[in-house]
Amino acid sequence: MSRHHRAKQYVQMETNICRQNHLSDPANESLAGSYANALINYSRTNRLVDLVDRQSADSLNEAIRISGKLSNPKWHLLSLLEKAEYQFITNQADAALETVLDLEPALLKLDMFRESLQAGLLIAKIFRKVHDYEEAEHKLNKLITLSSSHRWAMTHLMADLFFELGAVFYAVNEEAKAYEFYRKSAKIGMVLGIKDIIIRAFESARVIDRYKAQELLTSDLVYQDAD
Repeated sequence: MSRHHRAKQYVQMETNICRQNHLSDPANESLAGSYANALINYSRTNRLVDLVDRQSADSLNEAIRISGKLSNPKWHLLSLLEKAEYQFITNQADAALETVLDLEPALLKLDMFRESLQAGLLIAKIFRKVHDYEEAEHKLNKLITLSSSHRWAMTHLMADLFFELGAVFYAVNEEAKAYEFYRKSAKIGMVLGIKDIIIRAFESARVIDRYKAQELLTSDLVYQDAD
């Protein structure tokens, strides 16, 4: 919790500094873009450490307002994407889906590939949340194929895609398939050295088989099925 508190302090400091810079020269698009990015970062950081509050919503609305006036559409799309993430985590699934369905192709059109994948993953999460498991599975398989073709096979985002597909299979009682995708997610976490990915997969796999799940915590996982 102390690290979470420090993270919130840092993004609040960043937001205050960028706001002051923007107010000193409102016509400067670079400063306006930096301020919009700081507001997005404030919401995203709080969302990732489970400290979502009303200020996050206010920050996003301000980011959308500011970025909508900029000649470069990048910041506006990123503001809308984070707003969709906020809507999803605050149980506004319908609003989030409406936003993100338009965002995914718009991001891809601007060659914002990683952000487009993030939007696609959010679509799949929403489908799972509303129990449309077939659509969720279809979307995730498409994203995984697309990511692999763009050399994103060993990234945090691919680990998220595998984990979400595991969650979909677990929801429809296909536990063996669910475990395999949790395993793939954990393997990427092991390769990247990201503890949270490994623990997330382990906790979910342990619900299926608490003894078999232990292998997701061993370094041997990295060398299994190696090309």
